[in-house]
Amino acid sequence: MNAIIELPLQIQAILVSGYLGYILINRDHRSTEKNLDVWLMILLLGLPTAITLKFCSSEWGYLSILIAPVIAFLWAKWGKYHWFRLLRSSNVSYETGDGDAWKTLTTRKNVAVTQITVTLKNGNKYHCENAHQFSHNSFAPYVKDDDGIAFYVTHYCTKTKDGWGNWQKAINVCNSEWGDEITYFPRADIAMLEMRCLTK
Repeated sequence: MNAIIELPLQIQAILVSGYLGYILINRDHRSTEKNLDVWLMILLLGLPTAITLKFCSSEWGYLSILIAPVIAFLWAKWGKYHWFRLLRSSNVSYETGDGDAWKTLTTRKNVAVTQITVTLKNGNKYHCENAHQFSHNSFAPYVKDDDGIAFYVTHYCTKTKDGWGNWQKAINVCNSEWGDEITYFPRADIAMLEMRCLTK
């Protein structure tokens, strides 16, 4: 750390700018990216700051540290989606850039999830009939990470010897006094995740 602090201020500004952009693009801090990939992304995002500081002798040039976070925001908001859409429409690649199907299903920003159904390995099913009704809640309409998913269960049915029982309405999911109840399902317990979606 001392070695970084002793670097010239311009180099520190480039690294800070690049890192701010990097953490906006890659918010999964448990990612197993190679160190070389991380550093190359930081330097690439810090490049506008480097160019600005090269040609701007004023101290105002250090405001260019904010360029990388802006670029990262634009990439995360629109650029990534349109880039992979272009690759798909050109028949170059059908990759989503999200790493796996689980992330693809639960991180797409331009898609509104309307219904969610989870089937657990024990056969029980849990369902959110109208995810939109929870869109203004603190955790709306669901919360997801690599370890599982949490959502508002409105209906459930249990596995029986002959198949499944009837769907039952969950009691007291919405409560004006205590708030709405959200249920967490560990990924290790999930056999199948089904989601209905509408493009915004």
